[in-house]
Amino acid sequence: MKTDSAKKSKRISLDELRDYRLPHIIFNSCHEVLIEGSKGIIEYSEKTVRLNSGNFILKFCGDSLCIRALTTDEIIITGDILLFEFCSV
Repeated sequence: MKTDSAKKSKRISLDELRDYRLPHIIFNSCHEVLIEGSKGIIEYSEKTVRLNSGNFILKFCGDSLCIRALTTDEIIITGDILLFEFCSV
């Protein structure tokens, strides 16, 4: 049987969080999202887009997903965005 201490997740202080260099994510609606600070595309299909952000993987799931714009600084994803997750690397 697991103890309460085994169930606890690791807490991150604000100072530690500043070191992560998190991407800037702006949802304009459930049909468009702008991501600044991505380091590349890991997976791309009409149902799933996964992006490398260095310390995390950003995962977008939905229908008719499309990368509308891609530059060295930002990515714009359009479609019916149903789910967004931060995943560990």
